[in-house]
Amino acid sequence: FMKILLTSQGVVTDPEKVKAIVDMPTPTTKKQLKSFLGSVQYIGLFVPRLA
Repeated sequence: FMKILLTSQGVVTDPEKVKAIVDMPTPTTKKQLKSFLGSVQYIGLFVPRLA
């Protein structure tokens, strides 16, 4: 479950979730790729022009 934090600076990503995405191994199967893309989609809310 991905969560978004509301702070005095506004809405931010959960640093633990971002670290988990950064530390993910390179996907080698279709299932792993779908999981990775789903995770990237989560932080995409905070990355302008991610596409």
